[in-house]
Amino acid sequence: MLSSAALMLSVASLGVSVFSFRVNRDNNQISQRAYLAVDTPKASYEKAGQLDELEAVIRNLGNTPARNVEISYTFTDAEDGKGKRIQIRDSTQAGDIGPKDEFSDPESFDRAVVPFTRNKPFSYITKVSYLDVFQKRHWLQICWTVDKDDVGQCEQPAAGDQ
Repeated sequence: MLSSAALMLSVASLGVSVFSFRVNRDNNQISQRAYLAVDTPKASYEKAGQLDELEAVIRNLGNTPARNVEISYTFTDAEDGKGKRIQIRDSTQAGDIGPKDEFSDPESFDRAVVPFTRNKPFSYITKVSYLDVFQKRHWLQICWTVDKDDVGQCEQPAAGDQ
């Protein structure tokens, strides 16, 4: 009877040890992984008021590199002369961003393709996806409104794991 109780206690102890190992491993990955953030972009215009450039800075606030960083943009709410909506997509392969490092992504625009002006507010979505060193894919998405020189968030940022 005593050996059966000792065996049960050993099995329970092993189960607790395995559970503790997994929790510690998961907590270590969470504390050590890459965490990307996007600073508020800056808009610059040509003398005629045509949007010339939007510059976003992406920072790695984590402790390990962000790998295979991809940045994409979706522009909306800019009306052309005919009153219909214009949606433009562009993406950038940023490569890797080291811990406590940043990537500046100035996006220049062709006037014929992007008719945004200082006098017409518009919005766009920045989506950033990346792999952490544990081979897990993460993403974040932020919606920005641009009204003249003021750039602000149009909704709460979203983030997740894939």
